[in-house]
Amino acid sequence: MGESSASAQGRLGSWLRTCGALLLGVTSLACDVDPELPDAAMVDPPGALCPEIEPLTGPYAMKGDCCYRASNQEKLKQNPEGAELEFRIMASQVVTQPLTIGSIAFLDYVQRGYDFNRSVSLIRIRQFPAEPPGNVVIETGPGRFNENGTYSFLKDAAPITDTHDDPSRWDSITANAYYDPDAPEGQRFVPTDPDVVRQLVLTPEWLPDGRLDYELPQYSPRVLSMTLSDDLNCIGERGDETRWLSHDEIESFVPVEEASREISSTGWSLCTSLAFGYRLNAGTCELTTRPFWAEQPTAMCVDGICYDGTPRPDNAQCRLDPTNTSDPRPLCCDPIALDVGLPACNAFHVRARYVAAAVEITDDPVNDGSPLLPN
Repeated sequence: MGESSASAQGRLGSWLRTCGALLLGVTSLACDVDPELPDAAMVDPPGALCPEIEPLTGPYAMKGDCCYRASNQEKLKQNPEGAELEFRIMASQVVTQPLTIGSIAFLDYVQRGYDFNRSVSLIRIRQFPAEPPGNVVIETGPGRFNENGTYSFLKDAAPITDTHDDPSRWDSITANAYYDPDAPEGQRFVPTDPDVVRQLVLTPEWLPDGRLDYELPQYSPRVLSMTLSDDLNCIGERGDETRWLSHDEIESFVPVEEASREISSTGWSLCTSLAFGYRLNAGTCELTTRPFWAEQPTAMCVDGICYDGTPRPDNAQCRLDPTNTSDPRPLCCDPIALDVGLPACNAFHVRARYVAAAVEITDDPVNDGSPLLPN
């Protein structure tokens, strides 16, 4: 494979990192610790398995089991009545499209985006109770990495394009939830908003030179489960030099129509990536009928409300019989669009396991002028 082709495929893989992508860490080196820091800053040992990503010294150097950069435990001590726990997604593993975006072929390209901060997804848990259980507010969205090791959510940063003109379309979204640390793992954060996001959410993905590559379209991106470590700094962990480990999940729905726009840097669409992965010789979404797609869409999105439309008897989210109008559930959908009495599924349901590490999210981003960071 030539260099230009490899570069293009690397850029293609970047979209996976926000929606959820495969776990893989780069070969890691021990993170250094500044010997001049006071003892209080040395409580957390450097992360021996962390990627060597600057800053390597100072208060925001990576440390601990998940390579976190700031201590949520310290934030809770300083503000026990309403601390903000802050995280950055470090890695993710798609579990719903194993033949394409969940395949091993995407591993290295995906993780490089995380490791080198070209793909930044942030989570902030507001009003975290000092004595749980209790209600919290979860804020999620794309962000940027600052030169001092902190992060920031994007705010009114989206440019005007041929298809979108809202500068706030990359802004973070919030949802209410209930936190109970004594609940079973995977059920400790329970969303209390039934329909958090009905509008289309667009997330930027960047090329290595800092230019905008494309915007990932999603409906209803949300955190399905979140299991905090005892020190509140990790969701999952770095298992060794090449693996990240977690069983918590995130999900979103990627609409076929929005995903069919061509990416200028690759020449093919997001839909083709979802349906065929690297097997571009097998076809494209636009020119190949769905029975020949390696992965088909299995969800329906109507007016921003999305559900699993897989036509199987045990799917409680939809009904198989179009004539049974007494059933209040929406109709299931046909993944291969053969017109069998069901509407064609119009979205890919993407679910992924993820690892997140504590960071410092500042509302005053440090603009260092780097071409790799959105300003």
